[in-house]
Amino acid sequence: MKDVEGLLTDGVFEVLAEKSFKPKGEKKHIQTSIGLAERVEMVLSKFRFFARRTFGLYGMGGIGKTTLLASINNLFLETVNDFAVVIWVVVSKDLHYLSIQDQILRRLGLDKDWEQDTEEERALEIYNILKGRKFVLLLDDLGSKLDLNKVGVPPITYQNESIIFFTTRSMEVCIEMEAVCIEVKHLSVDESWKLFQKQLGEFTLSSHPEIPALARVVAGKCNGLPLAVNAIGRTMAQKTAIQEWSHAVTTLNLPSEEFLLSNEAHPFLKVSYDSLENAKVKLCFLYVLCFQKIMK
Repeated sequence: MKDVEGLLTDGVFEVLAEKSFKPKGEKKHIQTSIGLAERVEMVLSKFRFFARRTFGLYGMGGIGKTTLLASINNLFLETVNDFAVVIWVVVSKDLHYLSIQDQILRRLGLDKDWEQDTEEERALEIYNILKGRKFVLLLDDLGSKLDLNKVGVPPITYQNESIIFFTTRSMEVCIEMEAVCIEVKHLSVDESWKLFQKQLGEFTLSSHPEIPALARVVAGKCNGLPLAVNAIGRTMAQKTAIQEWSHAVTTLNLPSEEFLLSNEAHPFLKVSYDSLENAKVKLCFLYVLCFQKIMK
């Protein structure tokens, strides 16, 4: 008892436990890409020039919008330290507001259980937390206008210094969101070739004297889309026979009428499909594509 009395007298027990706050954001893994640094700098130049605080990154699928948004996310986490929280949200095609609110509340680390709350109750909780904080909201793959008030996001003003970035395939969505419209453009021919070379590796390129010329043709068929360049590059990285490269060029030159469904991605899918190792894997590939079509 004397030992206990001594500890109580000498100890400092004003704070026994403190709330553990979540990190202000989650760093995204980014595959090094040709031209990415230039794209980030282009976005930052717009950010510094415009007084508006909402920015829309628009461009066709596979152009690299998500990678660019992830780079912006990491930039605000690593170099810009005066924001209380950086929130990443993946937006569904159908704008499921409960899912959007769920992702925001998880990042904010709300103490109470909000799973049973209504959409309106969640919106009020988000608003009350964010209204006095300086935050960055990153919305990936916005298919149509999002009602931020319905989500619970406070108005973005120059005075509260919060920022919203989002990606979309549609310039119209940028306009409807009253955002600064920033087009994410295709890679140049030189950038596409550099990225394609990186995916192939020196061994494949030097395995046959005719492969470099055919590889340039294949890279050109990717139309400056980083997703296509990376995917076809990985597919062709182990192809050292000239016949395999000739087949890839022939496939990529097929007119859209050759495919059951007209889609610019189908020639790239065909090249990937033809490169699969056996019939079972090819069947799985087709099976997954059926579900993708149903979901659309």
